[in-house]
Amino acid sequence: MQEQLLHGSLAVADTRRSLDGDPAGLLHDLIGATTLGSYDRACQAYRSAHRRGVVMLRAIENYLTAQDWTKCVNPRHLKVFGTLASLARDIDEAASDQIMARCLPASSDRLFRLRWDSIRRFSIAGFTEYSVRGIRLYVARDLKNHEAKAALIDEWLGCLPAEDFRGIERLYVVPARDDMDYAGRYVPILFVVTIVWNPIADAIINEFEKLAWIPRWLRYSAEKHTLYHEIGHHVHCHTWGQDPDQERQAETYAWSALIRCHPFSWGLIYWVVRIIPRPLRRRIFNRKR
Repeated sequence: MQEQLLHGSLAVADTRRSLDGDPAGLLHDLIGATTLGSYDRACQAYRSAHRRGVVMLRAIENYLTAQDWTKCVNPRHLKVFGTLASLARDIDEAASDQIMARCLPASSDRLFRLRWDSIRRFSIAGFTEYSVRGIRLYVARDLKNHEAKAALIDEWLGCLPAEDFRGIERLYVVPARDDMDYAGRYVPILFVVTIVWNPIADAIINEFEKLAWIPRWLRYSAEKHTLYHEIGHHVHCHTWGQDPDQERQAETYAWSALIRCHPFSWGLIYWVVRIIPRPLRRRIFNRKR
């Protein structure tokens, strides 16, 4: 049954039917593109399905119920499962928990259960939600002074042309952890940006708040740079992954935005950074974006 449905999805993908209004058709298009490894088509199908919202949940549950998840016989099955589980989670977290409780019994293959555990580890309940310039902003509850951070991000976005961040649906602010190797992330599937906020620097800056000699524009400069870098990926319609050309474009955008906000200050910092030898620069700025 599982192979038949997958092969059916491939046929749907091959015929490239336009089923934007039909949840079942959208789901088959997404499964077919995912199975074929067609990243661009899978992204478009995922985005279209996500925009349909809760009406997609019945189609997802019907598909998952029809499958035998007791054995992972093909890597494509795990890929399709992860895609559909993520989609259900993005649409409605509580509903996705209920769907998986019904469709993923205790006898399911360990790989499927591990994938679902990884997906459900992230929960919107761990964030405080704001609306900033048309973007849904989520600040992790582990961080302090949520309203102040929302106000800062609103100010930073105000330095950019509105069309540069138009279309970004969500912006997450998460605390830095030792196991992180990135300072920010852009997910082109749903136009989601994540930036890392350093709680240690947060505490230090709060202590220094009494010292007037610290310029306001310099506080949280790393977070501001990261935000502009990730928006640079969005502006240039970049795809997923660490591509050197894409990183250069995003970095150029970030520095241009910073210099536009504070021409003299950031212009000076830019040329100081350029003077630093490249190997040393890589060691200093070793966190991936």
